[in-house]
Amino acid sequence: MRRFLIGLLLILGLLWVVPAQAAVTPKVLLAYDSQNINEQAERKVDSVQRLLTSLNLEVHTIAIDQYHKGDLARYDFQGVITMINWPQMKFSSHHFVKDRQQFAGVKLHIGPQLVADEQQALDVQVKTVHHQQFYLTANRHQQLLPFSDSIQVVTQKNQGRAIGTLKTQIPTQQSQYPYGVLNGHNGFLPFYQRKGLSFLAASQLISELFGEQAGQQAPLLTLTHVTPVSKLKYLNQVSQFLYQQGIPFAVSATSIQVNTDMPAFNRYMRALQKIENRNGIIFLQTPEIYDTTKKTGPKLGKVMYRQLTDLTRHQVIPVGISTVNYWNQDDVYRARALDFSDYVLLLANPKAKAKVYARQSNTGGVYHRAYYALPARSLATVKSGTDLTQQSELQFNVPTAVTISLPSTKKGVASLKRQIKRTRWNWYNPATANFKTNLQIGNQAFRYQSGSYFVNNQQIVIPAMQVEQKKQSQPKPYKAAMNGFFDFQSQVLIVFIIIVLVILVVFFFIGRRVYRNMFRRK
Repeated sequence: MRRFLIGLLLILGLLWVVPAQAAVTPKVLLAYDSQNINEQAERKVDSVQRLLTSLNLEVHTIAIDQYHKGDLARYDFQGVITMINWPQMKFSSHHFVKDRQQFAGVKLHIGPQLVADEQQALDVQVKTVHHQQFYLTANRHQQLLPFSDSIQVVTQKNQGRAIGTLKTQIPTQQSQYPYGVLNGHNGFLPFYQRKGLSFLAASQLISELFGEQAGQQAPLLTLTHVTPVSKLKYLNQVSQFLYQQGIPFAVSATSIQVNTDMPAFNRYMRALQKIENRNGIIFLQTPEIYDTTKKTGPKLGKVMYRQLTDLTRHQVIPVGISTVNYWNQDDVYRARALDFSDYVLLLANPKAKAKVYARQSNTGGVYHRAYYALPARSLATVKSGTDLTQQSELQFNVPTAVTISLPSTKKGVASLKRQIKRTRWNWYNPATANFKTNLQIGNQAFRYQSGSYFVNNQQIVIPAMQVEQKKQSQPKPYKAAMNGFFDFQSQVLIVFIIIVLVILVVFFFIGRRVYRNMFRRK
């Protein structure tokens, strides 16, 4: 009996420990040779970071020449990605190459310079082709790719499987090659693009390589660039149109922490309330930061708390936070603005603005769900192949927010409506899907579940505002009889002063002439 009890306790202990171990977030090392700013390769690094984060992976990003011997084993990485952006420079690290060769986890190579041990693990043969332009075909879709000076392609694949096919425009002895190759825990992509069919095929390969189920994600339609100074009539027209079309949507909206008692802010809040009533959800976008000091963290925390408090006061309940990707690579920004939300929307880093870090980190945050923001225009590839917006069976392999900027003109609103009507995708509906968000800052807890909003576990009813409030006419001031008398006196006095000034000017010129004549020679 004693042995039985001991055995039972051991079994229960194992059952208790295993789930705790399974909850550990997988860590991936993203090692690039260069960000090659002239070729905008830093935007590719940004895209891969967001893609991996959307797969619930903890991303550690370093330059290959910054790698130290034993890092892969020391930090217990489950995967390593080699990203070659500038092959001409041939950046490398002997320690990195050796450790990667001995690494037993997931290995992915993006770009050229696929070395011998990587080819052996993939069981492929490669060659470099020059001055070619390919068609990429994947999942019955096709896209014409940009012209490339050189590209390393797989000429023979003995095992594993291919995702997508590269076809040359000019028939040759071998006119087509695999695009992405998977073989066990090893993967290869000859190049990476941030848009179009190439991105969708790459995201499919990466999601499968890291063990995620592919083809199960409906995209979330998201309006961006919504601010208190946006033209609210266009925001209202777009949200009303989406509601009438039965399309659920999200909005990435900024807020303010000052002048929140002004009529303009109240109008903005009413516009966001209408969005909530029209089956829309709101992601609060982080504020702009132009300079940092030691006090940036506490100040940012206060700003986020104040903004959320003011929004809640108007029954506007954000379901998560939206931010540019580099905020997720910063310890201060992540702790003060992102970590209190389990749902985030990761936007691409700004192209025209410099990145302002408070404390830059090479480690990205992990969330219950992180949406990869993908501009809708990047999928409208009708001029270079299949128009992906017309494909009802298009696969999104990671949580994806298809973004459209809020129009600022009447013509832009009409164009957006036509674009939405032409799109044949099934949109993600947070109200009916398993979409449960939690956002807690200070003593305030916000929750969204099945179309309902909760603040501190109390359900909040969003006011339904069907009719705009009419402006009240201002009463005309009472005008007494004596007021008319004093008005008449004022007018007479003004006329008298003007006449006196004219006479003085005339006398001035006459006197000036007399004075000059006194000194003239006769």
